[in-house]
Amino acid sequence: GDVILKVDDQSAIGATPEEVKDLIKGERGTEVVLSIQRKDQADFDVTIERDLVVIPSIEHRIQDKIGILKINHFTTSQQARSTSIMIRQAVDDFRQADLQGLVLDLRNNGGGDVSSTQEVASLWLKADQSVAQFIEDGQPIQIVKPSSLGDAYDLSLKDLKLIVLINEQTASAAEILAAALMDYDLGTVVGATSFGKTSVQYIYDSLGKSDQGLLKLTTYRWYTSKGIEVKEGITPQIEIDDDLETEDIDEQLDKALELLQN
Repeated sequence: GDVILKVDDQSAIGATPEEVKDLIKGERGTEVVLSIQRKDQADFDVTIERDLVVIPSIEHRIQDKIGILKINHFTTSQQARSTSIMIRQAVDDFRQADLQGLVLDLRNNGGGDVSSTQEVASLWLKADQSVAQFIEDGQPIQIVKPSSLGDAYDLSLKDLKLIVLINEQTASAAEILAAALMDYDLGTVVGATSFGKTSVQYIYDSLGKSDQGLLKLTTYRWYTSKGIEVKEGITPQIEIDDDLETEDIDEQLDKALELLQN
């Protein structure tokens, strides 16, 4: 339930999870000061030492005959433990179980690589359906289609009833996936209104010398398959907040499980 207000002396208010992460990241062994807001307490600072933190792209488990697929971020196929590799293992495990339904948990997912989003989307979308549209100067310049991953590896999950969880920190590529699934009535979106990050960015290193800095360039904006820009975020079809005072209870996940079991 903590809120990061500042990273060192730079405000983090209104920033996306990806932007806050970029502010916090730095050379291993160096320190960074986070200004924290916590319920019923005065704001305070905490100093942390930077180190290597490995967060898997995907986590999955089975609970009460419901598959839970948690995507933390979307990574490229060139990265170790990439989204595409881990999704195959998750689907294999789900298929060996007699599942009643599936929860796709995109909460606190700040986005990542769009091509990985296309791969995950292929588990539900048909080849002729669109994941999103990229718009520049008011004109569509690219219709983003699902990749061939689902068909190539026979990974379809279309036969399972689907609940998609989102919250205020669901952004960018994660919003693209949630919007596509909702547009085609492939799943019910549950949770809280998402962040609303519609810019598409590319990262360039300094002529191949990553130690000399990176350039993150916003090139265009994405719209849903129906041509809607969700600048104010995606409004879930069933709205429910996660009560921060009940740390041991996940109200949003509990609601998803209830919908799938009834």
